[in-house]
Amino acid sequence: MAIKFLLLDKDKKLFPVFGDILDITGHKLMVALDETKAVDLLNTVKPDLLILSYKDINFFWDILQKDIFCLPLFLVENYEDADKIREMGFSDLNIITIPFNPLEFLNKSAKLYNMHKDIEHKISGSFGLMNVLISLLSKGVSAGILFVSEDKACEIYIKSRSVKGLSCSLEEFFEILKTEDLNLSLIPYEADVKLNTYFKSNREFFSIFAPTTPIQEVVQKEAIPSIEKPSLYPIEDDFFLIALVDKDGLLQRNVYLRIYRKKDGGIPILFNLAPNQNFPTLKELLEKTLGGLEQLKALVLMDLLAEDVQSIFNLLSLSSRLYVITSFPIALSLISLGVPERRIKLIESLPEGLLNLGIKFIKA
Repeated sequence: MAIKFLLLDKDKKLFPVFGDILDITGHKLMVALDETKAVDLLNTVKPDLLILSYKDINFFWDILQKDIFCLPLFLVENYEDADKIREMGFSDLNIITIPFNPLEFLNKSAKLYNMHKDIEHKISGSFGLMNVLISLLSKGVSAGILFVSEDKACEIYIKSRSVKGLSCSLEEFFEILKTEDLNLSLIPYEADVKLNTYFKSNREFFSIFAPTTPIQEVVQKEAIPSIEKPSLYPIEDDFFLIALVDKDGLLQRNVYLRIYRKKDGGIPILFNLAPNQNFPTLKELLEKTLGGLEQLKALVLMDLLAEDVQSIFNLLSLSSRLYVITSFPIALSLISLGVPERRIKLIESLPEGLLNLGIKFIKA
């Protein structure tokens, strides 16, 4: 399943991150640096999903008014903007909060893609009314959508890629949209149904969502940023999460500490590593938890980023018995950078998922 993404990147900052994520996972990314190019790609290539910043939401309403239909993924930087998106009839699937976890982004993208593919046969309130509406319009399906809150209901009818009208008033429509638990179901299209609110075109319907004033970025006064130190969050017994947010980037870097218990003690293993600027904080947390970095037995590397290399050397020098456990391609890169081969163990060589850490075999 390869998904086609279109990224509107006016600030020219997003495409390296999304390019790496989607290239590794086998998906396709197209990039537009301005709205004109984005419209051109939407019309010619017809991507499955559109990635754009919340501040560009007026562009999204504009393309819907022009009968260009594509499911969106909005990049937001605060919870207030996320709430505004939900109140417009979208779901959590449409919201990517920066900094974001790549796995969460891919998971939401896959769910939106599969929802769109099966929309005529399977529908759920968790999809969000706007996603269902856009999917049906893009496929040219003539149907009605019944959406029900706790004490109110309304129907919206579409025919031949155009919104015809509502069985309720606009005030009731927006009130129901703000409901957290909304039930959705498809109903047959009725040509002679009497509606409360009619629309001459998609332009008239989608214009009711567009803000009357453009969204502007708030210019913050220059101030000394406060540094919030990460801490260990217990996930389960002897399993901890260390969340490290990259303040200048888009991603959330997660580091995990697992302590495998034995009769005569524990075997601590670290999964992933922090960039060098976060290493002092990580070192302090590990020392407090383990009583010293020399207790750490292994570092499991799932990828290798340039900003992590110095942290790897720091950890190896501070813990003389520590091994790096990783895949063959990453091991070759580490050796070329000067990591001793004797300090590396390959995941591919582990017998039946067992790690030999110079003590005994333990189950991974």
